[in-house]
This record gives sequence, C-alpha cells and structure tokens, in this order.
Amino acid sequence: MLEMGMHEAKTRLSELVKLLHQGEQICLTNRGEVVAEIVLPPEARRKKAAATVRKLRKLIKEKPLGTYDEVMAWRREGLQ
Repeated sequence: MLEMGMHEAKTRLSELVKLLHQGEQICLTNRGEVVAEIVLPPEARRKKAAATVRKLRKLIKEKPLGTYDEVMAWRREGLQ
C-alpha cells in the first residue's frame, strides 16, 4: 500500500493512475493521517478480477493442486 500526501499526489496524479492499474493500493494522507483512498472504478475492478480468475483457472489446469484427500491432508498438517 502506497501512502502519499495530498499535495504530492496532486503533482504525481498520472503516475498514481498507472500504479493503480498495476494493482497498487493508494491512500492519501493529510498531516500523516489517511483521509482518502484512490480506487479503480467498479467496472475496471470487475475486469481485473475476471482476468485474475482466468489466470488462476489456467494455472490450476496446468498444475493441479492434488486430490481432495491430499489437500485435506496438507490442511491437517498445517493445523498441527
């Protein structure tokens, strides 16, 4: 998460928008206190989420996690 003062953000707005599209979370501060957050518009967030889901599905097809029993055994190991 990137925190930046409002004055600096105003002068670097184009750069911040690029960072936002790259997935960076941006918070604006006033005297060190977070007062706002810059976010992608809803449609852009939906598109980004859909692209991420597609990538994950492709990855799972290429490298399956394992069987249900294997995954549950890993889970049990992690709980110990």
